Amino acid sequence: MTTMADRFRAPSSEYRPAPLWVWNDEISEQVIENQLRELKNHGFGGAFVHPRPGLVTEYLSEDWFAKWDYALATAKRLDMKLYIYDENSYPSGFAGGHVPAELPDCLATSATYRIESISKFREGAGSAPKWVVNSNFLKAYAVTATDDGQTLISIDRDMTDIPQEEWHEQCEWIMTIEIVPPQTMSWLGGFAYVDMMRPEVTQAFLKCTYEAYYERFGADFGKHIPAIFTDEPAVTGSGIYNVKKTELPFSYWFAAEFRKRRGYDLLSHLPALFKNVECDWYEKSAVKVRYDYYDTVRELWVENSIQPIAKWCEEHGVAWTGHFLENFWPLAGGMMVSPSIMSAYEYFQWPAIDLLLGSPLRDKPTDDLLVTLLEAKSVANQLGKERVLCEAYGAGGWDSSLDDYKRMGDWLFVHGINFLNQHYTLMTTAGARKRDHPQSFDWRQPWWNDYTEMNDYNGRVSYLLSQGTMNQRILVLHPTTSGYLIPKEEEDSDIMWNKPPLNPDMRAYLAMLQAMTAAQWDFDLGDEYIMERHGSVTGNRLSIGKQSYDAVVLSGDTTNMKASTLALLLRLMDAGGTVLAQGEAGPYVDGEIMPEAFAALSAHPNYRLVGGQEALADELSKVVSLRMVSSVPWPLGMAHMRRELEGNRTAYFFVNHSMEEFRSFIEFQGGTLEHWNLWNGDTEPVAVIRTEFGIGLDFKLQRNESIVLIVSPDEPIATAGIAATNESLKKTNLPAVLQNVVPEEANVIVIDYCDLAVDGKTYSDMNTIEAGHLLFRRRGFNQNPWDNSVQFKRRILDRNDFGADSGFALTYRVITEGELPDAPVYFVAERPQSYALSVNGRPVPWLRGDAWLDHHNGQADIRPFLKQGANELILTADRFDVMLEVEPVYLRGDFSIGSRNGDWVMSRPESVSIGEWTRQGYPFYSGAFLYHYRVEVPDNAASVQALLPKELEATACSIFVNGERVGLIGLDDGGTTDLTSRMLAGTNEITLRVCGGLKNVLGPHHDPDRSRRTAWPNMWRKAPKYGKPAADDYDLISYGAGDHLRFEAIIRE
Repeated sequence: MTTMADRFRAPSSEYRPAPLWVWNDEISEQVIENQLRELKNHGFGGAFVHPRPGLVTEYLSEDWFAKWDYALATAKRLDMKLYIYDENSYPSGFAGGHVPAELPDCLATSATYRIESISKFREGAGSAPKWVVNSNFLKAYAVTATDDGQTLISIDRDMTDIPQEEWHEQCEWIMTIEIVPPQTMSWLGGFAYVDMMRPEVTQAFLKCTYEAYYERFGADFGKHIPAIFTDEPAVTGSGIYNVKKTELPFSYWFAAEFRKRRGYDLLSHLPALFKNVECDWYEKSAVKVRYDYYDTVRELWVENSIQPIAKWCEEHGVAWTGHFLENFWPLAGGMMVSPSIMSAYEYFQWPAIDLLLGSPLRDKPTDDLLVTLLEAKSVANQLGKERVLCEAYGAGGWDSSLDDYKRMGDWLFVHGINFLNQHYTLMTTAGARKRDHPQSFDWRQPWWNDYTEMNDYNGRVSYLLSQGTMNQRILVLHPTTSGYLIPKEEEDSDIMWNKPPLNPDMRAYLAMLQAMTAAQWDFDLGDEYIMERHGSVTGNRLSIGKQSYDAVVLSGDTTNMKASTLALLLRLMDAGGTVLAQGEAGPYVDGEIMPEAFAALSAHPNYRLVGGQEALADELSKVVSLRMVSSVPWPLGMAHMRRELEGNRTAYFFVNHSMEEFRSFIEFQGGTLEHWNLWNGDTEPVAVIRTEFGIGLDFKLQRNESIVLIVSPDEPIATAGIAATNESLKKTNLPAVLQNVVPEEANVIVIDYCDLAVDGKTYSDMNTIEAGHLLFRRRGFNQNPWDNSVQFKRRILDRNDFGADSGFALTYRVITEGELPDAPVYFVAERPQSYALSVNGRPVPWLRGDAWLDHHNGQADIRPFLKQGANELILTADRFDVMLEVEPVYLRGDFSIGSRNGDWVMSRPESVSIGEWTRQGYPFYSGAFLYHYRVEVPDNAASVQALLPKELEATACSIFVNGERVGLIGLDDGGTTDLTSRMLAGTNEITLRVCGGLKNVLGPHHDPDRSRRTAWPNMWRKAPKYGKPAADDYDLISYGAGDHLRFEAIIRE
């Protein structure tokens, strides 16, 4: 029988990471087989099959399900899990176009407003009819406004049923409110998004997606198919993402539901949705209207969409997971409307979040996005959710690194995540697909083999943090509904992009959460809707589901509270429970001003108003006892996760994201201590000191380092003391000689501008992306239909019937200087079977087999056809095909690349040494370089350490001793690694493997912002349409080691 330590050492597939495996191709069984084996062999436990723009195989067709069946069978053979992703791209709910095609009357719409002077309105009205008959028209009001029309003061008269020509007699300013029609998008298969509050939308979505999978694979639900992933469903209104701040989801159907549920007419109160206004005939204040609006949106969304899908998954034995747009907290409007996302986690079997980019915590100890982690973790604790997932690293850029993945992954783990879902693994990078919000975790990366070690690490953390329970003793009331009160236009926050929440102002609340986390308090957040459904008072404790809390903490940023929450807090205090308020809350209850309710709360003898963080800590320590003690204050960025295991054991997972090394004497309540090594799975006892508190040890963590300690109540194990010695030791630097620096693979040059010849006209020196759009437009498409677009059924393929006169030619140019080596120079292009290649007017045959980077790439050896100076490389297609996207081409071989007069120039290769590769002939190189050292180790060396140079730019580094791999270096070890057990007395051969990144070959190369660790499709579109930029203006990462690897030894004297 295996033990927990055994399972920790070799975690099974369900605990290992599983990436979003992007199906963006014409799916083949061979590719499925190859790619799943790659994932398995590199430490992944499964994959989420993620349809995405570029998908050629018809989504939800019999062919689709046949390929899915093959993938499932392959996963079973490999002992992997396969997960369903419930949409073709995102946001979930439209089924790749099938739902809006079936329910055109259920498309999402919005309401918007304009305030104009009456004179301007009359000018714009033209020959408008006497009565407003526009079907999108909702309301018109005579208003009082400031001179610029920007500030609405009051609503004076309803003008809706007054003839337009009489409006000028009634007012100087007019406010009109209209419905914004549904907006069709190529991202949505040419359709508009659907109204996720409508019950028939959910039923149609379940039928064509969830039921379709269940009919074919239901026997594997909950086993080989553990979960279904939903992605960013929301109440969107007329458009998705980047919705105008003057628009809010609205329809007559919603207005009717609002009246039934709230008892008054929303149509008569529409201006209050957008502005803080006074109006004589309003039944409710503007603030109350907005509160009721968002409360109703949430109610309908939960009742008609979230709950039915959750129920379906529960009834069919599969976990529902995925994420919403949680990173816009505390905004109720946000990018799309999804009020109180934390409350929706109740319905996920596996709550989940999204953490984008590769930059979080890179130059600071924490992040305001912590709140999204605390939301998910808290619901999991309260309602007994075993797994908490994070889709991580999306749009992190081709330059993001293993250091980023380790740093961010640890931050996720220590704050409650126990299932890592990498965004993403691309099936193909052909065409626009390489620009679809990359990074990609795959075999194209120079660090791919190194990532196996990290996946083993991730699997061990996930396994351990999925065991046992967290027993939290403090509840922090989460003030989400305070965001309901703010007009959308006045919302001011974007925590994802490091903009603190100013309106609603939650800065003090977020600072309090950060301080409580840094002080290592055990606390959960309390969502008011979940408290309403699951909260109770037990003795003098507040219970939510499986958790019971000794104290409740309230922030002064809580401007609104639900009446049910107030009543619950009063019952708690009446029973002897404690509420600690850091600032005065109120004055709104359910959106209505009720200062007397908060006065009653604060007057209770068990309600304590406290000042700053220190005062809060003092009051908390009177209610809950410390579980561990540090001899020095915990810095911001130090965090731990505590899991109570079987046998009265407790696991502590510590991470140091503070800006410096942390040293302290740490004490625990227990008898023995073990260190469980996350990198190799070993477990070993730790020597401890008996203290009055329990046991203690000297504790040290480097920045970004992590450690697992297991505390047990057992009596300490007797350990042999260290024998006294008179041996004298000293530290010394070992002499090391750099033998050479060699590239691991061929050099590469990117050619991303071309001439396009089509229909008798030539477009010269054109960016390849723009050339591709132009070519598709000449063939009747709006743009490249695979570029951030979803194919509905076979609509793109069905148009693929072009005659013999539809061909085109692409001319690429490269300059050579001097005599190149007599070795192959490979021309690499996508979909070579569709092109004839010529170099300087001479035809060149394609070679058999796949080429570098992608299985759709082909190559030809053009070395015999190159000449000194300018060379023309021409791809000619005799017939247009929808699969032919104009893309950069690449030359690979043994050569050097330099800059001459603004052009990239190929020349003979030169040796590389310490310094940037980009300046030594390898500006586009995306592989690894090997730094070979020879080190002499004396016989009397007690230990040997390798130290990375501080001047180093890399995506990953690993080290080899005498031909054997030691492992990664530079992640959580302060840039050092112990080589003692591998080094021999005498001469040793040491290799430092330094990885570059795909950013230099795949771009973006011409984004003037030169962003790092982020990549959005629009960044590639910023390249000049015509006229290739000068070579020195390309945006490239300066990869390479700026100094030598050093070796330190402890020498016995």
